[in-house]
Amino acid sequence: MVKATVLFVSLLCFCFALYGCKGCLEEERIALLQLWDSFSPPFSSAIDFKWEGDNCCEWTFVQCHLFNSTDRVVLIDLSYRFDYITSYRLDFIGKWYPNASLFTHFRELQTLHLHGNNIGGWIMPEALCELRNLKVLTLGMNSLDDGGFTKCLASGLPFLEKLSLWGNSLNLSSPLLSALCGLRNLRVLDLSHNVLSNGSFPICMLGTFSSLERLSLQNFTLEQSPNALTALQGARNLRHLDLRYNNLSDGSLKALCGAIRNLKTLHLGYCNLNLERIPSCPQPSHSYLEKLFLKHTFTKGSHPLLIKGKYYTPL
Repeated sequence: MVKATVLFVSLLCFCFALYGCKGCLEEERIALLQLWDSFSPPFSSAIDFKWEGDNCCEWTFVQCHLFNSTDRVVLIDLSYRFDYITSYRLDFIGKWYPNASLFTHFRELQTLHLHGNNIGGWIMPEALCELRNLKVLTLGMNSLDDGGFTKCLASGLPFLEKLSLWGNSLNLSSPLLSALCGLRNLRVLDLSHNVLSNGSFPICMLGTFSSLERLSLQNFTLEQSPNALTALQGARNLRHLDLRYNNLSDGSLKALCGAIRNLKTLHLGYCNLNLERIPSCPQPSHSYLEKLFLKHTFTKGSHPLLIKGKYYTPL
């Protein structure tokens, strides 16, 4: 009985010394506090949403999961941290560059949300490649420049399945997108509401996305990126494609024939298409198409019923 008591007390002491017995690692708790301070604007303490308590797994914007009897942080959401003083950051601070090494303390991190923080890039950007278990990364509404990602991203994030870069200050560069080449397990990619700064779409990016199932290119100004849809031909498992709010050229429309042979859902709303200029596609390449959205798609005088037999066969 005495031995059992001593053992129990020893385990408690070990637990307290190593983890604090608070449900999360002390290393992760300290790193989260550093992140919170890093993503907090100056003079914001009076209105800050402070994370309180020693158990970081109970803090807002954090989720944990049990690994080997220890709670580890698996989700961090720091989206729109400056939303309530957005004008202050944009007018007085502008783009900023967080230290990516702060995220390396979370070895089991699977989801990272960083929308709307006007991030231009990173201090120690190669540290992002150490997030080996990351599955979801959302960086929409930021201002990522050419150095926003490093070339090690594909090898460093082998399990990344979802990436969002929508609304990146309406400016995406080819070097930035080229860093995404080789993300072979990526299933969902959102590049909506962007403009390619040099008009060149890196073919290698989508050519290696063998697992890509869902792609959103809403308002992507595809007329300035004529090779974008051609690059889709490498995405053999693509099932859902959103091209709303684009002025599609004749070349882009022809590229659709070879790019979406396994597609189930296609959004072409608000594309201002002239039906007479839509090419007829071989029916076998569209045998899986189930949903075709054409809201406000055609120019005056075009009749949407005429598209039957060109892009799909009515049931």
